[in-house]
Amino acid sequence: MRSITLVLVLLLAACAHTAAAPSPAGEVLATPAAAAEARSSWVAATVRLARTGVMRGDFERGRTLLSSALERPELDPAGKARLQAELVVVLAEEYFYTRQGMDRGLRLAAEAQAAARSLGARDLEARALHAEGFLRYGGLLWEESKDFHVPQELFTRARDLFREFGDRSGVAQETFFLGLTWEQEEKPDRAGPLYEEAPTLPEKIGDRSTLSYALRHLSATQAYR
Repeated sequence: MRSITLVLVLLLAACAHTAAAPSPAGEVLATPAAAAEARSSWVAATVRLARTGVMRGDFERGRTLLSSALERPELDPAGKARLQAELVVVLAEEYFYTRQGMDRGLRLAAEAQAAARSLGARDLEARALHAEGFLRYGGLLWEESKDFHVPQELFTRARDLFREFGDRSGVAQETFFLGLTWEQEEKPDRAGPLYEEAPTLPEKIGDRSTLSYALRHLSATQAYR
């Protein structure tokens, strides 16, 4: 199966290790702003823990952490949208091995995108669009399809949003994934320029994971030509 290992490794990029995330309900908070900050910190810690589990190949742990967090009544809309998007990414990575979870992942991605738009949260919407694109990309790989226009559109929309709010690492990631879609369609003339563009941003900001994989795929595309 084409490119599955490389794509999966890219998404298992290194993340910070952290102790178990305390429940925001247990915090003593004086103001609404402090409560919101505590919830945001708790969501971020939960996401880091889930990513750490997935890095180690423990998809069940990542999925369980995020699913359990989504059930908490004190969760605010922004936190829910972020957790939904992260859960879709975990389901997409797991799908590479099990071919299960597509329907749930697409439902969660749609909910996360709708919530992000209602909040005006471009960063969350971009993450949710990427998650859906990655899930659909994996499905097309299993089908050995030559038509990747749906994930192409999703990665393009995500890249535009990342660019709007200045997330250079996000722009580089989506540029790389766009290159992957064209590579799978066996169009190195379209993939090559994207692989050439993708390393320029992560090199400036120290995103070694995206830089490494973009350069590898660029070399492969040049050889293919």
